[in-house]
Amino acid sequence: MLPGRVGDTPLIGCGVYADNQSGAVSMTGMGEGIIRLVIAKSICDLLAMGKSPAVAARQVLRMLVSRIRGSAGALVLSPDGRFAVRHVTPYMAAGWWNGTGPPTVRGEFP
Repeated sequence: MLPGRVGDTPLIGCGVYADNQSGAVSMTGMGEGIIRLVIAKSICDLLAMGKSPAVAARQVLRMLVSRIRGSAGALVLSPDGRFAVRHVTPYMAAGWWNGTGPPTVRGEFP
């Protein structure tokens, strides 16, 4: 957290959003930029238009950087089970497990 912060309050549509028709997004990063551009909902809107989780996340995160020099990462899941982890930060730890073998854990997701 930034100095002086006590905690975060989730704002639906900004850093977290889920819709049975489009998908679900959970984010981390600099909250001010995420809030200003309603990033999670924007990613879900692109999913609803047929974009893949990776393309939707990449497109909206690029907008975050270009418009307000924001910094964030997103976990994106489509209703059919496709997912993506994308970030515009130097590092973002995340992992997943496909039900067999060891889980996958990485710090970078291009």
